[in-house]
Amino acid sequence: MWTLIQLTRGFEPLENVVPRTEGNPPKLKNFHLTRMPCGTCETERPFTVDCFWPENFDRDPIDIYWEVKNNWKIDKGPAGYINKVRKKATELGENYCRDLSMSSFNVWRVLMLGKLIDADLEAEIRTRLNYILGKVASNRNETKISSRQRYLIYLLAEGSALISEEEIDLGLNQIVANDEVLQDELFNEILAIKTCYTQLPSAKRHAVILILDDVSDELQSFASSRSKFEEPYVRAAIRTNFIVFSLVP
Repeated sequence: MWTLIQLTRGFEPLENVVPRTEGNPPKLKNFHLTRMPCGTCETERPFTVDCFWPENFDRDPIDIYWEVKNNWKIDKGPAGYINKVRKKATELGENYCRDLSMSSFNVWRVLMLGKLIDADLEAEIRTRLNYILGKVASNRNETKISSRQRYLIYLLAEGSALISEEEIDLGLNQIVANDEVLQDELFNEILAIKTCYTQLPSAKRHAVILILDDVSDELQSFASSRSKFEEPYVRAAIRTNFIVFSLVP
């Protein structure tokens, strides 16, 4: 029941002309977030969404990474001074990643959540959504929902307690574009689910494996972007670019 999440930097044609030099990784402009569910569940499908670095970010994440890393190398001076510098550097990295998560991942932060362990809870939520989808589809023959759209709607609802109403609305606008009636019906139902199932913010979830490419791996604090969910997890490094998150109560 593990879920694989892969972050891959977008193609940069200039690298064919100006090769990257050691210790000077390219700027991160956009990336692809791919979710690959494991198991045999027919309702879950792999898919990819594109995310972009927000234009209002003054500093590149790679620059932040090197600043944090260099500050952590400081080992001369009074112990109090060293601890203060390292604490400030840590807070800088964590805060930056949280802000980046909100602005860049946006509503798609829900894609980085593991599958709910409580099968009954998952079934209840999806049954409610299927009713809405079926009702609207029966009234409007032109409404057709693909398996991937349906799966995205499931994930949006199951992660609704961890995102804002504006983000829910944004997600629906992208998932079921050009169908305002269905968007409104689903929006109201997801808000009802968010209110009804108060256990969702702390619900147990299966493990998520985050796979980073060689560029994204420069940002080893990418894990901090998940902390916006305010849910407990255990991190264990398997290899340099493989990180496992096991969500626990």
